[in-house]
Amino acid sequence: MTGLDVVMDPRGFARVRAAGALTPEKALAIFRNLYGHDDHEPGMDVLYDLREADLSRLQADEMKVMFSRLGELPPADRAAIVVREDVDYGVMRMWFVFSSTNAGERKIFREVEAAERWLAGAG
Repeated sequence: MTGLDVVMDPRGFARVRAAGALTPEKALAIFRNLYGHDDHEPGMDVLYDLREADLSRLQADEMKVMFSRLGELPPADRAAIVVREDVDYGVMRMWFVFSSTNAGERKIFREVEAAERWLAGAG
């Protein structure tokens, strides 16, 4: 993993993996790489695997600025976010608040397998 990878899962959803410090610039790069991927389709479901990412550096004011810059991008119909730590769970809940106008259905998971089942329709 390069610290930011986007691959298409054969089950029909995009898989994004991020590692290291998740800064506002890196968060925007995640979306650019996802939406710029040759196989991305508007509304495609996405699994964001953030277990190896450090979300502790994201601040509320930075999130507001990011979402003002993301407003024109198409949201996923469903997004599964996988985190490891309690603080990451809390940061993602705050993320949901700031992204509420640009989002479909979203869930936070602790295990990749549960997120995959949900996106594949079996969970």
